[in-house]
Amino acid sequence: MLTTTEHANEARLSARRMSQDVADGLLLQASSQAWHATKHAVNAVAVSRSLNPVKYPEKRRFLLDLAGEPGNHAILLWMEHPWRLHGNADQGFMSADRVVDAVRATDLLISRLLTIADN
Repeated sequence: MLTTTEHANEARLSARRMSQDVADGLLLQASSQAWHATKHAVNAVAVSRSLNPVKYPEKRRFLLDLAGEPGNHAILLWMEHPWRLHGNADQGFMSADRVVDAVRATDLLISRLLTIADN
């Protein structure tokens, strides 16, 4: 099992790749990297709280619970974006503008999650 720091490092690396993929016009790859970064950021929070990494079906509930904590309301605004990007990586249904906007929101979510994991 990865540590909080290892999950956080994976999230940061994938977030950098996500941004670079968008800059390079590789939108399906950016979508995939967004999900990978989000997955690791969620798991960084879980492990930082002495929980097991969060399985895929439990991620939405975990994020909703986090959003209910003081100072985390914005998670509700950002959390749908990585799910859309996850589907886009497989199906390619999102326009370039929508991918760029979703990547920006996902980056905000990842930053917030890693801040939570660090505290």
